[in-house]
Amino acid sequence: LSQVFSFRKKTEDFGPYVVQIGAFSSEENAKRLKLQVRQLGHDVSINKVDSNGKTFYAVRVNRYKLKRKAEEIGKDIKSKLGVNYRVLYRP
Repeated sequence: LSQVFSFRKKTEDFGPYVVQIGAFSSEENAKRLKLQVRQLGHDVSINKVDSNGKTFYAVRVNRYKLKRKAEEIGKDIKSKLGVNYRVLYRP
C-alpha cells in the first residue's frame, strides 16, 4: 500500500525539469545507462532525439517541479556513476 501511495505522490510532483545524463548513438549504450540509474531508484526514460541528421538516444531522469531538485538528482547520480548531466526544461 505504501508503494501505491508513494507512486501517486510522485506523479503529482511531475514538473517541467528532466535530468539528461547521456545521449548515445547506440540504443544499447542508452539502455545500459538506463538500467544502472534505475538501480539507484530513479524513474528513467530513453528519448529518441534527431540532431543534425543523426539519431541519438537521450537518457533522462523524469520529472521535477523544481530545477533545484533536478540539480540535486543530477549531482547524486554523477557522484555515484561518474556521468555528467544537464538539467533541461521540457514542459
